[in-house]
Amino acid sequence: TLIFNGENLKERRPYVFGAMLNDKHRYKLESLHFHWGNKNDRGSEHTLNGVR
Repeated sequence: TLIFNGENLKERRPYVFGAMLNDKHRYKLESLHFHWGNKNDRGSEHTLNGVR
């Protein structure tokens, strides 16, 4: 769960399970990494069809 209070972003790290993961194990979210840009075409390291 991500909680944004207008100034800070806090997280509660969930366990992930199911789907195509091994049902005998639980996986813990280790980290998140965000990029923000001041324009719609900036901020991301990745592109999709040449668009950021």
